[in-house]
Amino acid sequence: MKKKKLSMSGFTLIELLVVIAIIGLLASIVIVSVQKAAANARDAKRMADAKSLKTAIEMYANNNKGYPICSLCDDWMGHSITALNTFAAGIPPFTTYLSPIPQDPIYKNTNDDYQYVLQNPANGSAYALKIKFESRTFAGSSYCKTGSNVLGNWWSTVPNCDF
Repeated sequence: MKKKKLSMSGFTLIELLVVIAIIGLLASIVIVSVQKAAANARDAKRMADAKSLKTAIEMYANNNKGYPICSLCDDWMGHSITALNTFAAGIPPFTTYLSPIPQDPIYKNTNDDYQYVLQNPANGSAYALKIKFESRTFAGSSYCKTGSNVLGNWWSTVPNCDF
């Protein structure tokens, strides 16, 4: 009687574990890259929103002899940009120039939403916007401010935007 030789084919447990570990490592690298790309995309949206807001605010100022005055923007602290939806009686609404008013993609309705501050609400002679970024920094800060005649005491520790 002849003995049959059993041939075993397949992978060992160690080989399978090594392959699974490599796949897991590659997946984690891809996830980190996608998250960074998403943060960069949100920062690009923030820059575009800031430019749109500045353009609309300047158009408003040209047509109305002053920057937008909102009923909540009467102090030096700054308020969410959505405060421009609330305007005082007899003041032309800002939403005529930009509607809807853009909000931060992540920080909507929080203290890190786009912030607006107005100097001298009686005549709206200067304004500033404060924006928080995720992956971009300005002089070591994730915040930056931009506007017209931006005063140093407005968010004094926040650097000016470079765009």
